[in-house]
Amino acid sequence: ELVRLDTGEAVLSKPVETVSTPLGRFQVMDFSEVRRPGSYLLRAGGRQTRPFRIGDDAWRSSLWKALHFFYAER
Repeated sequence: ELVRLDTGEAVLSKPVETVSTPLGRFQVMDFSEVRRPGSYLLRAGGRQTRPFRIGDDAWRSSLWKALHFFYAER
């Protein structure tokens, strides 16, 4: 399930797919059809992820983390 954080509503519920590649077997959860900006979490089998953003600004926190890493490594 993909759960919207502010409402607790499950906005998408799909089965987890298992795919095999030359690198091994993996489980895939595709929620790319969700376009509404906001904070979400994934819940599967009694486990859940930390909240993450969907939206045009979702990349911003990654950019700052990468820049701070390079600063610390210099």
